[in-house]
Amino acid sequence: FSAFSFERGGMLCDECATGNERTERLSHDLVGLLQFWLGVRSMESALRTHCSPAQWKRIAVVMGLFLQRHLDLPPTGRNVALDLLAR
Repeated sequence: FSAFSFERGGMLCDECATGNERTERLSHDLVGLLQFWLGVRSMESALRTHCSPAQWKRIAVVMGLFLQRHLDLPPTGRNVALDLLAR
């Protein structure tokens, strides 16, 4: 996997990521982090994950764009949601 598709809400391989849809390239550490979060059974486990400031910033950008695309959340609401996750 190399690119996150905002349209499909998931990761695409290099071959599939060459289409016309909007994608963002993600580093392997961020892909692993997102996969871990998807697999945990409790919110507490996800919240205890240690991330660098750079990782949080990149995840906030990607997830913010994803939420804006699918939930049409304005930036203020998105920032509040991401702030809660960062605690």
